[in-house]
Amino acid sequence: MFGILACLTDCSKNGSANGNPIDTTGEAIVHVSKIRINDSGALLFPSLVKQLSVTITPATAFNIKINWRCSDNAVATVDGNGMVTGILQGSCYIVASSADNPFAVDSIRIYVLKTYDVYVAGVANVFNNTGVGAYWHNGVFGALDHGYSASAITVSNNDVYITGTSLNQYGFSVATYWKNGQVARIFDTLNDDSHAASVAVAGDTAYIAGWDTQYPEPTYTPLSHAHYWKCSANSIVDVHLYDGNVVEAYANAISLSNGNVYVAGTQANDNFYSISKYWINNFGQSTALTNTSFAQANGIAVQGTNVYVAGDDGCPNYGCVTTAKVWMNNLTNAITLTDGTVSAAATSVAVSGNTIYAAGYEYNLFGRRVAKLWMVNSGSVEALRITDGKADAMIKAITIVGDDIFLAGFETDNSFGYRNAKYWRVYHKLVLPIPLISGYPESSEASGIFVQ
Repeated sequence: MFGILACLTDCSKNGSANGNPIDTTGEAIVHVSKIRINDSGALLFPSLVKQLSVTITPATAFNIKINWRCSDNAVATVDGNGMVTGILQGSCYIVASSADNPFAVDSIRIYVLKTYDVYVAGVANVFNNTGVGAYWHNGVFGALDHGYSASAITVSNNDVYITGTSLNQYGFSVATYWKNGQVARIFDTLNDDSHAASVAVAGDTAYIAGWDTQYPEPTYTPLSHAHYWKCSANSIVDVHLYDGNVVEAYANAISLSNGNVYVAGTQANDNFYSISKYWINNFGQSTALTNTSFAQANGIAVQGTNVYVAGDDGCPNYGCVTTAKVWMNNLTNAITLTDGTVSAAATSVAVSGNTIYAAGYEYNLFGRRVAKLWMVNSGSVEALRITDGKADAMIKAITIVGDDIFLAGFETDNSFGYRNAKYWRVYHKLVLPIPLISGYPESSEASGIFVQ
C-alpha cells in the first residue's frame, strides 16, 4: 500500500489547470515575457498558404502555447498552428498571443494580392545542354517553335510577341521573334550570329533591339554591331546603330514613347573603353552616358521627356569591380546604386510616379549574386534584397502595374547547381517568390516579363 501511495505522489509531478500546463515540482515557473512573429509581413494569393512561427522570450519559458487569430477572416484565415491561408484580395492582421502571458502579443500584416495575367519569357535546358526557347503564361509552360532562347515578351491588342534566338542550318544563332507562336527570323546571314534582346510594339509593328556578330577573315575575331528592326507582316526594316568608326556595339533594350524609338546599349570605339549610351531613332541621335571606363547599358525607360537607362560602370578593364547605376538623360545625371565594394549591375529599369525602380544583382562576400531592387526617390537610394544570398540569383527584367512590382530572373538550386526560373512579386516592400516549372530536367532562366 505504501508503494502505491508513493507512486501517486511522485510519479506524476506535472498537471494542468484550465487546459494550461502547470509545474508542481515546486521550482519557480519561467513565464513568457515577450513573443515575436518571425516575419515582418507576408504576401499571399487566394488559396496560397504560409506557415508562421514565433520566437519566445525567454527561451526557457514553461508554457509555450500560442493563440492565433486573424483580424479579417474574409481576407485570410489562420489555424491554431499558425498556418495562414489567403482567401480574398485585401489586407488583414495576423495576431499571435501567449497563452501564458496575455500581454505578450505580436502581429504582422498580410496582403492577399490581386491576380494578374502574367507572361514570362526565358530559356530551359535539357541534358545535352541545348537551349529551348520558353514562355510561361500564368505559370503554364510552353516551348517556342524552333526556339533556342527567349529574351523578352510583350502583349499588344491580345497578340503575344516574344523575341529571342533560333538556330539556322549551320548552327549559328538567328535573331528571331514569335507572334502568337508563329516564328519569324529577322537577321539570318547563314554564317554570322545574331541576337534579339528586347521588344516593344506600336500598332502592328514590332520594334526589336539586338545585334549581329561577324567573324571576318583572316583572324575570325568576333565583331558585333547594334541594330533595331522594325518588323511588320510584310517587311523587316534594319536600322543600323553603328558606323565605320565603331569597333563593337550591342543594343540591349528598347522603348517607344511619343512616336520615337529609344534604344539602350553599349558601344566601343577602340579596344579599351566601352561606353554605355542610348540612341533615339537612329545612330546619329545618340547620347553617351560614360566616357573613359568599362560600362554597359542594359535597360531603358522613358517618362515624359526623361530617359532612364540602367547599367553598370567600372574601370577600363575586364575583371574589375563594377558599380550599378541609373543615368537620367545624360552622363552628368548618374545615380550610383551601390558603393563599389563588390561588383553589381542594374539590368532593367522602370519608373512609376516619382520613383525610379532599378533591378539587377550585387555580389556578396561569398561570391554569389544577390538579386536586388533599388528604389530611387528625390536622389535617395533604398535597396531591397530579393534573395538571401545563400544561392546565386539575378533579376533580368522588371515591370510595374499599379503598386505591384514584378521581377523576372533565376535563383540557383544549390543541391545540383541548376538555375531555376522565377518571378517575384514585390508589394509594400514584401517579397513573394514564384517558381516557374519548365518540364525540363536541367536549368531554366526567366529573361522577360509582361503583366496585364
